[in-house]
Amino acid sequence: MKISFYFDEKSPQEIDLPVKTLNSKQRLKHSFKVFGYFLGAAIVSVFIPILHFILVPTLIILAFIFSIKKFKQIGSLDISQFKCPNCEHFFNDKTIPIHASNTTLSVYCFNCRKNILFVINETSLNAATTTN
Repeated sequence: MKISFYFDEKSPQEIDLPVKTLNSKQRLKHSFKVFGYFLGAAIVSVFIPILHFILVPTLIILAFIFSIKKFKQIGSLDISQFKCPNCEHFFNDKTIPIHASNTTLSVYCFNCRKNILFVINETSLNAATTTN
């Protein structure tokens, strides 16, 4: 998918990067998995004396918050084959989650200490979502 990126506040450049989109069934499966992890941790924390008064309600609240956040993730951007325009350093094994509310992603290059801003075109993202 064609994605624009900005580096050092210059004009945008286009690059073709793989984007993995998730359908509703996959998103629901991932959110239930996250909910289950936190709920399991809450159940285990019942057996910790005194701390369970704080841990159980906190973990149950976090289960709802993070499962909703995970459900809003509509895909992920794979930048493992992307080179930093400044230092030519690869971002090895890096995937960035894409949320429906935010299609602008910022990545920090630890090699040259510069930010790279990826802008995903919503129409192309919607087209990729409907084809899956």
